[in-house]
Amino acid sequence: MMGTIVWLFSLIFVSLRRFNLFGAQAFDLGIFQQGVWLLANGYTPFVTVRGWHLFADHFSPILFAFVPFYRIWAHPFWLFFGQTLALALGVIPLYRLAIRHTQDEKIATLISIGYLLHPAIMTMLFFDFHPVLLSIPFVLWAIDALDENRPVSFAVACFFALLCREDVAVSVACLGLYGLLVSRKWWSGAIVTFSILWFIFATKMMAILSGEEKTAYLSLYSRWGNTPLQIVIGILTHPFDALKALILCEGHFTQPGAYPMLLLAPFAFFPLFSGTFASFALPNYAVSALSDWRAMRELGFQHASIIAPWLAASLPFAFGRLQKLVDENLQLQWQKVLVATFSLCLIVSFFRYVPHTYLHFHANILPKQQAKQI
Repeated sequence: MMGTIVWLFSLIFVSLRRFNLFGAQAFDLGIFQQGVWLLANGYTPFVTVRGWHLFADHFSPILFAFVPFYRIWAHPFWLFFGQTLALALGVIPLYRLAIRHTQDEKIATLISIGYLLHPAIMTMLFFDFHPVLLSIPFVLWAIDALDENRPVSFAVACFFALLCREDVAVSVACLGLYGLLVSRKWWSGAIVTFSILWFIFATKMMAILSGEEKTAYLSLYSRWGNTPLQIVIGILTHPFDALKALILCEGHFTQPGAYPMLLLAPFAFFPLFSGTFASFALPNYAVSALSDWRAMRELGFQHASIIAPWLAASLPFAFGRLQKLVDENLQLQWQKVLVATFSLCLIVSFFRYVPHTYLHFHANILPKQQAKQI
């Protein structure tokens, strides 16, 4: 608990320091700062920085949650605090899930620490504010509720996750399918239908608010098709091209094949041993891997938000399965091997990528004295 609190305030400090030293950008902090301020003051949220309605680029009604705070004090502190707190709160459902599947408090704690220190998750807080990050704890709560057979909590968590951004519908739909097909919970099937309808509604609203025939979001997948159905068909009818994209997954700076390693290596590739859960996580990975926009496959950006909760939630399942690979007589020694392997991979990945990404997003900040003069 204390470690999570220290992590929370440390990351809020990092975000505020970057803002106060003029390192934050109009794209994207300026967009949400102006948009939420307009909402708080009763104006139409037409963002001049973007030249669009706030919800034309991405459909994120969750931003209304910041309106009461902006009426008190219109400062991006609330945005930084909200997204950092959201990621920190994801520890709670993840820990609950880990306790149930591993029956070990130390391993559950280790999984929680891994979630907070994973480079792809932690570095998303280095770059301004993005409402899609707010979906991570909701998806984790939904996974926990599904695992514990709590349909009402599951539905509520899924609904709030959908409010964060239109493409979170992919994550929610996959979770609903997992509950229906694997956990045999009929009520989770309703979430599949609702998430599909929500995605259609959200993208239609984005198109209307932008004044365009179709939402710009779909253009990120134009190599596969122009509509959601065409994109899905395009992927399914070009399996070798899709497989190549999923494996190579090239970014602006990351080499071909590096991005999936960046996601899996910090967790010692344990998510691959989570069984059927991993297969339902694949479409969430595809959201970034199959996009035409290479920035979606770089550390420090918000795009890992869709796969992040699946990556973290796979660990309790993976640890539970891996622990059963040896006889009871060797359980203690085998558990030590698992913990040591996971810890080593996490530590090496953290020090290899987190400081580097931090420096990348703080390269343009001003010296403290110069910032004070401005």
